[in-house]
Amino acid sequence: ALEAWQRGAGDWQQAHLAGLGQVPEWGSAEPPGLRTDVFGGSWWGWQALLTTHGTSILASQPLLVMDLSGQLVSGELTAVAHNVRGSAAAFVLPADLDRCGLLAGLSGPQFADAIAEAVHAGTPGGARADRAIDVRILHQLIAALDGDIAPARLAAATQAALGHPAGRGLLTAQEEALIAGDLFPAEYRHQIGPNLVRLDAFLTDLARYPGRSFARPAGGTAYYTCLALDCAARSARDELLIALAVQWLIVQISGSTAAAPAVIVAGADEITRPHLERLADVCERRRVPLTLMFRHLREDALAVLGGGTAAFMRLGHHAEAEQAASYIGRQHKFVLSQLTATLGGNETHTWTGTEGYGVTDAATVSSAEGWTEDHLGVGSRNAGLTRSRALTASRNWSVAQSWATGTNWSNAATAQRVYEFAVEPSVLQHLPDHALLLTRPGRVGSDLRAVECDPAIVTLPGVSTQPLAPDRVPAQIRPVMPIRR
Repeated sequence: ALEAWQRGAGDWQQAHLAGLGQVPEWGSAEPPGLRTDVFGGSWWGWQALLTTHGTSILASQPLLVMDLSGQLVSGELTAVAHNVRGSAAAFVLPADLDRCGLLAGLSGPQFADAIAEAVHAGTPGGARADRAIDVRILHQLIAALDGDIAPARLAAATQAALGHPAGRGLLTAQEEALIAGDLFPAEYRHQIGPNLVRLDAFLTDLARYPGRSFARPAGGTAYYTCLALDCAARSARDELLIALAVQWLIVQISGSTAAAPAVIVAGADEITRPHLERLADVCERRRVPLTLMFRHLREDALAVLGGGTAAFMRLGHHAEAEQAASYIGRQHKFVLSQLTATLGGNETHTWTGTEGYGVTDAATVSSAEGWTEDHLGVGSRNAGLTRSRALTASRNWSVAQSWATGTNWSNAATAQRVYEFAVEPSVLQHLPDHALLLTRPGRVGSDLRAVECDPAIVTLPGVSTQPLAPDRVPAQIRPVMPIRR
C-alpha cells in the first residue's frame, strides 16, 4: 500500500509541475498610483531600474527623464530609446544648454519667476522679500529689453544697471542708456545694489555658454527626452541649472494643453522640498506619472516620504535603514523568547544504630496471723510468712541503614507576542543592487512586494509583461504528506 501511494504521489507531482510549466515565472510589478518615490540604491541599481522602468513607460507613452545624479545613470536607457524608438533626444548640461530648449516657450514674466526661484532655491522663507525684489528687477530689465530675454543680454543689462559697460553687440545704445540712466532712480538703485550683484553673479555664469537664446530643439519634441548633468564637480552654477530645470518642468506640465509625458527624476535629493512638492502637485493635477529617485532617505527626502508609493533599495546607512523600516511598519507575531533546560540529581544515605541493656530486681515479703474456734469453744492461732524475690535482666539492640539516589531534568520553551519591524533595518542595509521592496497600501499596514529590476530578466524563459496572478492552489489537489508508521 505504501508503494502504491508513493507511485500516486509521484504521478501527482509530475502532473502539477507540468501545469506550473505554463505559468509565467516573472511578471510586471506596476506601482498602484501615479507617483512613486524610490529611496536608496547604488549607481548600478539606478541604471538597471531606469532601464526597466523607463522602457516599460515608453511602451505606452512619451517619457521625460531628468538625470541629476551627476553619474549619467540614464545612459543605458537613452541608448535603448535610440535603438527602439528612434525619436530620442539627450542633452548633457551645461554643454548643451543652448540647444536643449530648457527655457523655450517662456514669456518674460515666467522667465523672471523661473530665474528668481532658481536663485533662491533652498533659501528659508525669511528671504521672501529679497525674492520679490529680484522678480521686480528682472521684470523691469526684461521690459527694457523689449522681451528679448537671451541670458547673455539679460546678464549685460544687469551689468549696465550696476554701472559696468555692457558687452559689445549685446545691447543697443538706447537699451544701455535706459538701463544705466532712468530705469532705476539713484536712491532705488542704491537700495537694490545687493540684489543686482546677486543676479549678475548667476546670470553672468549662465551666459558663458554658446548660443544667444534658448531655442526649441530642432525637429520638435522627441518621444523620449533626457536632461542630464555632467560628471563635473558640483557648483553654484549646477544648483542654478537644477532649479531652472525644475521650474521649466513645472511650467511645461502645468501649461501644456496636450497629454504631458511621464516624468522620471533621478537624483531628486538635489531639489528643494518646496519645489518637489510643487512638481508633485502639478503632476497629480494633470495625471502625469511621476517617479522620484532619492539616493538617501534624509532631510527633504524624509519630509516627502509617504506622498506616493514608496520603494526601497539598499540603504547602507543605519539611520536611513531604520527610518525606512519604521515607515514599512511593525507587526504582531509570536516568537520564541526563552529556552530553559534543567538537569539535576540527589543522593541520600542514612545509617541508624540502637543498643540497650536493663536489669530488674524485685522482692516480696508477706505475713498473715489469725484465731480460729470450733464448736466446742476450742480456739487455735495460726500464722504464716511468705517471701519471694525475682531478678530479671534484658538487653536489646538494633541497626538500620537506608539510602536513596535520584535524577531529575526538565526542558521548557516560552513564546511571547511581540510588536516588531516587518522588515528589519539590517535587511534593508544588505539588499542586492537590483532588488527593491515596493510598498503597497493594504488593509492592515503596508503590503510588501519584492521586485527585481535586472534588465537581463527579459531574456529568461517564462517572462510576462503583465502582473502575476495570485498563486492559489485548489484544496482538492493539495498533496497530503505521507505518515510513516
